[in-house]
Amino acid sequence: MQREARAVGAAIVLAPSGRMTSNERVGAVKHRLHDLIQAGAVWIVTGHAGLAALEFVLHWMIDFAKCENWTGIHTDQALHVACKVAYVLFAL
Repeated sequence: MQREARAVGAAIVLAPSGRMTSNERVGAVKHRLHDLIQAGAVWIVTGHAGLAALEFVLHWMIDFAKCENWTGIHTDQALHVACKVAYVLFAL
């Protein structure tokens, strides 16, 4: 599960208004690396680069929705788990 501080920080990175500070740029890199790590795990488990690319995009979109308060933390986590289950079922 994610701490509230990370979720709030992601909103600044994902939907910046105006010029980003140095800390926000570092945060943006951290969040993209997080998305890449998740995508890499999907690639390792399924062996499908296309599913990994899909995971990268969906992971970002799901986190963005949470940070914009369109979804809550429980919906966010449920969507992440549902995606992973779908990838494994697709790869079988």
